[in-house]
Amino acid sequence: MSYVDVVAVEVSEPRARLTDELKFSITFQCKIKPEQADLAWRIVWVGSAKNEVHDQILEEVDVPPELGLNSFDFICDGPNPDKIPADEVLGVTVVMVQALYKGKEFLRVGYYVKVDYTDEKLREEPPQVERPDPALLERLILTDEPRVTRYLIEWDSCNAAYSEEGNSGEQTNDSETVLEEVKPEAQVITS
Repeated sequence: MSYVDVVAVEVSEPRARLTDELKFSITFQCKIKPEQADLAWRIVWVGSAKNEVHDQILEEVDVPPELGLNSFDFICDGPNPDKIPADEVLGVTVVMVQALYKGKEFLRVGYYVKVDYTDEKLREEPPQVERPDPALLERLILTDEPRVTRYLIEWDSCNAAYSEEGNSGEQTNDSETVLEEVKPEAQVITS
């Protein structure tokens, strides 16, 4: 049983300049005593499909929750294009919102992002440059098909503010186990 359930993740301004700030509105249900809920949220920009060393943690925040329904806006700076390999600045990448409990990721909502020139002529005939000028680029977060991945982690059952009927309190310690990866039509996660 999960003691934190993410109800909705919404993307504000999916189309913007590449380096503009990103904003996600997150709603979640907390079933842990607030004083013991060690929750963190992270936004990660995937800089390269070939090597995760280029991934950028754009922001990580601790959000002290209240028992019950919680909501907050998660705003961060856009990615630093200089940290992305020159041949991977344009094209498709991913931005992820990660939810962590005591440093262990229990949920990830990933969105594909298309990065291209803002000007149609430049899209049709890209300039032959070593590195695209970030001022000429835009990103489009594809909000239609977020990828939601849940991970099995160990929750502190003694910290539960209330339990669901029939819960034995047993948990496994395999933080790498993926519980499910689904498309949005099977989830309450919205965008």
